[in-house]
Amino acid sequence: ACESFEANSFKDGDYVGKRYERYMVADGEISCNDNPLYDIILVYSSLMLVVYPIGIPLMLSLLLWRSRHQIENRVNPTGGPKLNHIEFLFSHYDPQYWMFGIVDMLRRLAMTSSLVLFYHTDEQLMFGLIVAMASMVFYKE
Repeated sequence: ACESFEANSFKDGDYVGKRYERYMVADGEISCNDNPLYDIILVYSSLMLVVYPIGIPLMLSLLLWRSRHQIENRVNPTGGPKLNHIEFLFSHYDPQYWMFGIVDMLRRLAMTSSLVLFYHTDEQLMFGLIVAMASMVFYKE
């Protein structure tokens, strides 16, 4: 989705009026200038940048929250047939830490997807180290 926002500008031979002709980096045949297909791609990519890192953890958190009492009172790691659809989120943790699957998911998103928000490698490295050290403190507690 992030590659949809990158474009190459061409000056030689493709100069139109007072602007350069721009093409997507991901697909060099799609023009970025007044192209309805490119507009659709941008809207879809923008939507997915919100849905994946925010929507999915939020939806899974809601599912866990609604079942929290059953999870806390379970007698086996999977919680029984009523919790089969979300057991992958809590079965590895003690009942009182039922939300830890979401915390771990957010940590993984921060360590991978959030790094593209930083342009320089040293900024990515610093952010990654801060998240890793904060995670170590959190896991220890």
